[in-house]
Amino acid sequence: MKNAVKGTDKRNARERKRVKGINEMLTILKQKLPEEWTSRKMSKLEILRKSALYIRRLSQMTQTETQNEDLASNTCADNNNIIIDTNSSRHSLRKPDDPVSADDIFERCNGINI
Repeated sequence: MKNAVKGTDKRNARERKRVKGINEMLTILKQKLPEEWTSRKMSKLEILRKSALYIRRLSQMTQTETQNEDLASNTCADNNNIIIDTNSSRHSLRKPDDPVSADDIFERCNGINI
């Protein structure tokens, strides 16, 4: 009978250790979320759901930024292409024959103000 108790104690100790590790990782994960999302106590499921949402949003932002960088580098690679005006919040397009200073083109082609 003592062997069965020892085995149960070991299993229980392993389970407590496993749960403790999961809880520690969830705490770290919660700390990575924006503060406005974590202003109240959250369940484990809420932490996981909000983390997944946050990762999707970051991924979308990264994709958009990469697309903007690709577009800017393609535009700067060929002087016959349209120049992107990145100084405004909404990107506008100009024809290459529009008056643009050399400094303005240099800044755009080197990733400044993108």
